[in-house]
Amino acid sequence: MTYYPFVERRLINGTISYYGYCMDLYDVMETPDNEFGALLPNGSWTGIVGLLQRRVVEQINSK
Repeated sequence: MTYYPFVERRLINGTISYYGYCMDLYDVMETPDNEFGALLPNGSWTGIVGLLQRRVVEQINSK
């Protein structure tokens, strides 16, 4: 995943790292389920939207 010239995702020796513009200012994580989000019957969300709803993260971005 590359958002040239801003962010580059690299897999080096089994470890994912992010490089680019201002990447040293942020902690980056990917959702465990690799989903944007789906509304569940109980009103909660999965994916990146769920992380925001549960206050695991303060900001979300997607491509």
